[in-house]
Amino acid sequence: MARVRHNIARLFFAGEAGDEKRRELVVDLKTPRFLPPSDQAMSLPDHLNEDQHAAMRHVLRAQDYALLVGMPGTGKTTTISELIRLLVSRGKTVLLASYTHSAVDTICKKLIRSNSADEEATSSVDLLRLGDKSRIDSAIHPYVLADSANVEDFEAKLLKPNVVATTCLSVGHTLFAKRSFDYCIVDEASQVTLPTCLGPLKFAQIFVLVGDPQQLPPLLIRPAKSTSPASTG
Repeated sequence: MARVRHNIARLFFAGEAGDEKRRELVVDLKTPRFLPPSDQAMSLPDHLNEDQHAAMRHVLRAQDYALLVGMPGTGKTTTISELIRLLVSRGKTVLLASYTHSAVDTICKKLIRSNSADEEATSSVDLLRLGDKSRIDSAIHPYVLADSANVEDFEAKLLKPNVVATTCLSVGHTLFAKRSFDYCIVDEASQVTLPTCLGPLKFAQIFVLVGDPQQLPPLLIRPAKSTSPASTG
């Protein structure tokens, strides 16, 4: 809870401790900026449909943030995976986040499979997965941050990967005091409360929220109602 409260407070801090850009976008509702559409041909994955291509073009034009909305089964996870690969091929770094480990791992597994299938390695993803290993899919374990014998080796493992994946509540990791990212992509964003979502957003120049606001509300844990006579009123 302390971290979530800090996420909100940071919007209003002055100077370097604050987050003026996110405050303008989230609190003041400043209109996001986009580059004008380009006539230049863009190489996009053939196996994606036109709606997915349009979503990727939309993100590439964004200068502040982009929202991608899709119903279940419309290919949002595949779009995210291919978008990350496209951004990496353009020399960008990406922070991938979601509220649950399972959502993060689903995209990570797609990225790993895509790496294996990319014989030319034109958009190879150097993936780092942060989090409690016991809660991470075993297929992702080779990409989880390992212990290091010295500080230099540890920092190299943190700073080198072009894609870092974690949950929204795990952004208090040492890594995030050391680097920032070009893009932050939050999957299942409609399941994340705004104060929690602010955590990963502050580490990137541009953020992308992906989800279906009609599917599920943010996940909240409330105390169970008491059934004792004293609570009935």
